[in-house]
Amino acid sequence: MLDMTIDEALEFFGSEAGKHTSLDKKILSKIQPLADVGLGYVKLGQPSSTLSGGEAQRIKLAFFLTKGVVDTPTLFVFDEPTTGFISTILIN
Repeated sequence: MLDMTIDEALEFFGSEAGKHTSLDKKILSKIQPLADVGLGYVKLGQPSSTLSGGEAQRIKLAFFLTKGVVDTPTLFVFDEPTTGFISTILIN
């Protein structure tokens, strides 16, 4: 399982629409933000020490996205190239 990419895990846990257990839903809610920021190719078991600076920043962004709506606006400043980002993520 740790050899799966984020995209493969989304497909695995998201298969059989409508038949998700509460554990499946919890797993999906944690890994979907990683795919949303363009990290679908990263393996679940990939050591954090092997990630680039930009990938590490996107993981931090994905973690923030799991927190839901906040009362005050948040500004993110990225000091790594944003290659791989979807332009709508950068605008929003």
